[in-house]
Amino acid sequence: MTVKVLIAGNGASAIHTANELSDNGIDIVLVSGKEIDRVNFLKDTSQKEDTGILIYSDSEIISCKGCVNDFQITIRSNEKDISETVSGIVIAEEYRRKDNFESYGLTPSHSVVALSEITNAIEGRSNHPALLKEGLKVLFLTGCFQESNPVILNEVMTSALQLQKKYHQEVFILTGNLKVGGEGLEKFYRETKEAGVFYAKVNHVPPVVEQPDNGRVTVVYRDEILQSLIKISPDVVVVDEELLPSENLEALARVFELNQDKTGFLQTDNVHREPVFTNRKGILAAGPSRRIADHHAYLDDAANAALVMMNLTGEKIDSDPVGKARIGVVECARCLTCFRICPHKAIRLEGRVMVYADACEGCGICIAECPREYITKTGPGISDDLEKIHIRRTADQTEDFIPEIVAFCCTRSAGRSFHLATDQFQSSLPQGLKIVEVPCAGGISTGHILSTFMKGADGVILLTCHPGNCYSEVGNQYAKSRAENVKSRLSVMGFEKERLHLETIAANMETEFVRIVNAFQTQLLKIGPSAIRKNLKNS
Repeated sequence: MTVKVLIAGNGASAIHTANELSDNGIDIVLVSGKEIDRVNFLKDTSQKEDTGILIYSDSEIISCKGCVNDFQITIRSNEKDISETVSGIVIAEEYRRKDNFESYGLTPSHSVVALSEITNAIEGRSNHPALLKEGLKVLFLTGCFQESNPVILNEVMTSALQLQKKYHQEVFILTGNLKVGGEGLEKFYRETKEAGVFYAKVNHVPPVVEQPDNGRVTVVYRDEILQSLIKISPDVVVVDEELLPSENLEALARVFELNQDKTGFLQTDNVHREPVFTNRKGILAAGPSRRIADHHAYLDDAANAALVMMNLTGEKIDSDPVGKARIGVVECARCLTCFRICPHKAIRLEGRVMVYADACEGCGICIAECPREYITKTGPGISDDLEKIHIRRTADQTEDFIPEIVAFCCTRSAGRSFHLATDQFQSSLPQGLKIVEVPCAGGISTGHILSTFMKGADGVILLTCHPGNCYSEVGNQYAKSRAENVKSRLSVMGFEKERLHLETIAANMETEFVRIVNAFQTQLLKIGPSAIRKNLKNS
């Protein structure tokens, strides 16, 4: 079967991704909001005319149904709606630029230009000979009022070096906090200085910029080394730019139901979100659609996207999948709670509410939130693991009280820190500690917590991922909400609310794991044994 992947975008990142996929025998459906010349695009991708690349220019994606290996896409092109079925989707839109003239109080003119304008002039993409005259004094303004980034700084230094060497111009770079953390930037910075580019920093006092109606721009700044005011009147002022998400990303995020970070990119700042992955299986974000990075990083994204797509689309569909959600056909009341809350968009409405097994990540959030408990998991689940836990009856009065603690641990964070703690600090862990590892803390239901207390546990602790680092994005929030709800009810049931505790932890925090569970044990020692545990029969 021929594998087909949809790519949204038309810039360098889309070209690299299409090239990687085509080289591996995958057909491409490319959709761009701009006009694309097919001949030039195929030339850029090194593909032949008869290659399996279908291009929709000046078009938009208006709907998406299905899941990985069976996405049904509707594309509006030339006022017609066209349907395409694809195995996977790669969003590779280019970023957009916003000049910072306003930040510096400047107005564009023949001698006040944006960074991209000088770059285009140097590279011959625009006819602006006045900017390239020999002997000019040129001032670059970058990062003086807001944080710059390594990509912009690299462009500034590249242009400055070329103006200095090729056109023998006198080049100054006035900057705030110099971002040389990108690959090779520190070395490049030294190279530009050795070539004669002059740097001045204005970390604490911003420069004063004046632009007369009919005169040269003057810039006054306080030199950090000389501790004195310096005035410069350049022939040309080059203003830096911000790199922002494409205008199309918001619409694409809405169509594909993808999470965005606080700036609008399609990959959240989540330690569990691997490169190019989004919250939906089979939909990837590459290049400037997921972050601002340099050219080499975008090439890596293209290669990663191709590799992921080959692996995803090559998977066999399991007719009896284990660890996936399953909705009762008869019992389902169609309240659509699961449809609304599924973070991976694995619930579909086709006459009845169903689960896309291929898209389900097995987090269990839908199971825990189902009002009537009509959703189950195929194969063993949390309840099965709880059944295996044995709570001992409290010891004789003459013996020391050892609290029985059940800790629910997310496998991606607390579960790993527990195993590390076991390897390194086995003797330091509470004697009565029992672990239940869960795919996601969001799958721990109110019923799981209450049934653990009914088994006789002296204390229950929920250990979740840190905020913003949950693989399911919101699983830790659901766990916190349920813990607070149960706590408010414990006193009515004759339990101290301190018997239930929740903390966040990362996978590499084994020392913190030991501290947390021991602190909880100390708290339980003060409270004493559970009333239910006292009445347990010895088995």
